[in-house]
Amino acid sequence: MATFCDLHGVLVDFVASCNYCFEVDIYADPKHHGDWHAPRKVIPGFGNKISDMPSEFWSSMPILPDAHDILARYDNAIILTTPWGNGPSYVGTRALIEQHFPGIPYIFSNTKHHLAAGNTLIDDKEENIDRWRRAGGIGILHPGLMNKRHHEIRT
Repeated sequence: MATFCDLHGVLVDFVASCNYCFEVDIYADPKHHGDWHAPRKVIPGFGNKISDMPSEFWSSMPILPDAHDILARYDNAIILTTPWGNGPSYVGTRALIEQHFPGIPYIFSNTKHHLAAGNTLIDDKEENIDRWRRAGGIGILHPGLMNKRHHEIRT
C-alpha cells in the first residue's frame, strides 16, 4: 500500500504564491473560506494569468511548515500532483520537488483516482478525495483555506 501526497496546498503554499504575485489576499474575506474557486473570484482573469506564469512561479512556492513531517510519517510516500497544464508549470514543479523533496518519488497526473485502489491520498481538494474514495482508496482531506476544513487553519 502506498501513500500519495498532493503537492500544492499540502506540501507547498500555492495560495501564498498567488497572493504575492498578484498582490492580493485571496482569503482575506471570510466569505471565501472553504471556496475552492475563490482565486477566480478575487483575481480577474485568474485562469489566463496563472497559465502565463513562468516556471519560476511554480519552482519558488514556499514550503509549508509541516511538509517534511507529513512525508516522514510514511515510509512509502509518493508525491502525486497535477501541474497547471502548461510547460512552465511542469518544469517549475519538477524543479521544486527535486530541490526541496529530493529522493521522494513523484507522479504528475490529472487522474489521481486511477491509483486509488488499496492506497491512501492526502489532498486538499475535496473533489480529489471524493473520487479517490469512490475508486477504493483511503482519502485524507488536508486542512486548507480552500476546503471545508478551513476552520482548522491558523492564520
